[in-house]
Amino acid sequence: MKSKLFLKIESDNDRTRISDMYFTPPYKIMSPFVKGKHIDIMQMCASAGLLGMDEVSMEILIGPGSDITYLSQSYEKVFDTKGKEVQKKLRMDIKEGAKVKYFPYPVIPFQNSKYYADNEIMISKDATLVYSDIFTCGRVGMGERFKMRSYRSKTKIYIEDQLVFADHTYICPQKFHYQKMGMWSEYTHNGFLYIYCPHEEKMHRILSKLQKMTTEHMVFGVTRCCEGIGIRVLGNQGDQIFQFFQKSFKLI
Repeated sequence: MKSKLFLKIESDNDRTRISDMYFTPPYKIMSPFVKGKHIDIMQMCASAGLLGMDEVSMEILIGPGSDITYLSQSYEKVFDTKGKEVQKKLRMDIKEGAKVKYFPYPVIPFQNSKYYADNEIMISKDATLVYSDIFTCGRVGMGERFKMRSYRSKTKIYIEDQLVFADHTYICPQKFHYQKMGMWSEYTHNGFLYIYCPHEEKMHRILSKLQKMTTEHMVFGVTRCCEGIGIRVLGNQGDQIFQFFQKSFKLI
């Protein structure tokens, strides 16, 4: 199935609103939750999960001065794709003065699944972005760890058309043993968070606070990129990484 989702978000008179919207099954968008100028946008899905040869295309345009958090309803499941590949494409354009937190639930690749995500985000120099991407090694509760055929997620973030951050996660259990020391070891969930705001002094304060944060049953690393901050986390629960990322959000 080929699915499309398009959102255009604008701000006027201290109010952020969805000015245009289009989606095809199984996706839909709930009415936003309004918190002053800020809105929470919830993406819903009527399907149990993604199947082989599914293609998902998402385009999100965030106008000047908008203030949003983009959420998903639940974990995204990728079923046995029968040798085919699920493809998901995200394009996001964030204009000047906008504040965006992109925070979907993790992806769960089932046994024999193939998944490929291609994410591209364009940011204005004076916009703010917090972007997260979390996935699991499989259905851990069912005894599935690294049973997928492949999992690939590519993310590129541009500021004023200049590439400032790139992440390419590629999991192929037929080629590597991920439960060895130096790889995932005993951990089952992997996530990264990218933070960018236009104020350099604030970025230094955020970096300092992140480096002092402590966690239980997780490991993480923080990198000061040429623009923004990148965080990589390994843990054993999606909610655990969620909560850690939410603490990181509050530093902005």
